[in-house]
Amino acid sequence: MDLEPQPCQENTEPELNGDPPIHAIFRFLIAAVITWLANWAAGAFAFGVFRHHLLIADVAYRAVGAALLIGIYSLLLTLLDHRDSNRLAWQGLPLDRRARRQFLAGLAFGMLLIAICVALVASSGGYQARFTITAHTLRLSVEVLSLLLTGALLEEVMFRGYPFQRLVEAVGPLWAVTVASALFAAAHLGNPNASGVLSWAFFNTIAIGVLLAVAYLRTRTLWLPFGIHFGWNFALGFVFGLPVSGLSDFSVLVRGSIRGRQWLTGGSYGLENGGAAAILLALSLLVALTVGKGKKTRA
Repeated sequence: MDLEPQPCQENTEPELNGDPPIHAIFRFLIAAVITWLANWAAGAFAFGVFRHHLLIADVAYRAVGAALLIGIYSLLLTLLDHRDSNRLAWQGLPLDRRARRQFLAGLAFGMLLIAICVALVASSGGYQARFTITAHTLRLSVEVLSLLLTGALLEEVMFRGYPFQRLVEAVGPLWAVTVASALFAAAHLGNPNASGVLSWAFFNTIAIGVLLAVAYLRTRTLWLPFGIHFGWNFALGFVFGLPVSGLSDFSVLVRGSIRGRQWLTGGSYGLENGGAAAILLALSLLVALTVGKGKKTRA
């Protein structure tokens, strides 16, 4: 399995100035501990301040968490990696012409995957949707879209950002993708209607984590996986009104329901716990791992 990043004419990184003072595995461990503490602090702050408005609190937690981690990782890049400039680029967040293009490409790809998945399930069982458009649901839609956007950003920064990048440096891309994707899946085990480690949900979430990690390794930016992540959740929860990893909070304007065999539809957890998503993710990973392979482009 080839997980090495492909060279790209536009994807030039900042030059390395000197060797890091400590091994990459220790920088990963330091970042992992600080990530956990920052995540806890962001949650405590947001849910403490907005304890009477849980949806707004969740948005604030994810926004504050993402901003806090980006700031902390910038500091770690200075202190531990000796990167004195372009720290956003080193984290995979270059603010250049690639950003919008890669995000929009990822958004389209993520939405396409869900549309195909829903079509597959509907063709064997059925899909129904109920629309509710009021002033209340329109206001909730703004909050839900903010939650989906900040949530995708937080998880990408956390699971494909600085800690993951140091793990790639320490143990290579194959092991780094394996570890990060398993942690990504484990983080979803506490979601409603999750069925444990021996379930489609767990293995499909690992596959999604692998897909997002490969998207980072292919581009060396987080914009493409960020777009895929947001597009997947946006289409699944907001457009089709179906559960996202067991959560139905995103079905505001559209309330969808699917019929069919549970092994295919995923039951109350949603499509991510079904065989249709597993087949689609397997095909997507095959494409992601082979596209561009063998191309020789000037770095």
